[in-house]
Amino acid sequence: MVVPYDVLAKTVGQKIKDIYGRDAGFVININTEIDGTITSVEIATDSTIVTVDPSRFKLEQDSVVLLPEWKVKANIILGNVEKIRRRLKALEELYSKNEIDKTDYDEMKRKLNSEYNKVKDEVSKIKGLLKNRLNEIEDQTMKIDKIMIALKISYLASEIDDKAYKSSIEQLKKLKDSYAMERDDIRKTLDKLDNLDKETTELKPPTPVILSPETNVEPNNGKAELPAKIGVKVINTI
Repeated sequence: MVVPYDVLAKTVGQKIKDIYGRDAGFVININTEIDGTITSVEIATDSTIVTVDPSRFKLEQDSVVLLPEWKVKANIILGNVEKIRRRLKALEELYSKNEIDKTDYDEMKRKLNSEYNKVKDEVSKIKGLLKNRLNEIEDQTMKIDKIMIALKISYLASEIDDKAYKSSIEQLKKLKDSYAMERDDIRKTLDKLDNLDKETTELKPPTPVILSPETNVEPNNGKAELPAKIGVKVINTI
């Protein structure tokens, strides 16, 4: 759900955080259509101005936070897959109850499967994006660990005072925790995407329910059915 304009407008000129607690920059402008529809939001970071889609904003406990782009894309794909599955299930149910004929069933099934194949291509792309992000997080985490070690050495060598050391370590720990939260979030999303590949969406056409079942009898062209041959054992009594 897109954050309403009147709520988002209150963030203009203010610092905004992402869902993992990291500073995302200052909201400096909101672009809208004549009817008030939000088209984009501009955020100033330390060195650049980025244009963000309004779908990336979320209202969380009276605060507006920014969603990562990968999460928005993944949620859209997961939602589309779920919608297709519900429609497939409804279609199969109608066909099994003889409420739709075979021609309409085949046509609608073909369209839904075509849509699903397109979504599968999107699933493959977003999985690649998430894996790249995991690598970036791993690199950042390793860098933080190295900085913390170097900082501790400087502190123990009396090169920086206690206040500076504790302040820096606290900031580094918060940043590391935020990356850990995002990493776990990505892994959970990847699990959901992987499950899409394991589940079979191409359902076999069900056999329509026959309301008045009758026993099918093969025609015999008016010929009487011959009894099966019976083996006879002859006993010699002579």
